[in-house]
Amino acid sequence: MISLLTTRDVIVDVRAWLVAAVCNGSRHYWRRHHNTQPLPPGIENILCARELVPERERLDRELIVRQALARLRPQERRILYLRYFDRLTVPELARLFGTTPGYAAKLVWKALRRIRQMFLLTREVNRQEWKRSK
Repeated sequence: MISLLTTRDVIVDVRAWLVAAVCNGSRHYWRRHHNTQPLPPGIENILCARELVPERERLDRELIVRQALARLRPQERRILYLRYFDRLTVPELARLFGTTPGYAAKLVWKALRRIRQMFLLTREVNRQEWKRSK
């Protein structure tokens, strides 16, 4: 409201100004508070529990992921390994690869997109083979 007092002479459409002020205030709040709540205790054990996923399904997924990783280009395999197994951040990846953080994030995104496409394709092929064997 303070900004209204200082800029009221230049505001042409008060309704549009109020809508923009509310939107900006909401956006500011959610940007600051989007990830501040801790996870409930014990949630990690629930999320990582292997007994929730049948053993055969888990093994099938693991085999598919291994096959997809084997088909990636060496740079894609390396960037995914560093990002998700060595837990490097995007700026650390950028320094390691000698690029900007934006391009490093793009490399991660492209590798994930490629492996996701391979995963979906392999899963569909396996479903079709399973239906034919019935």
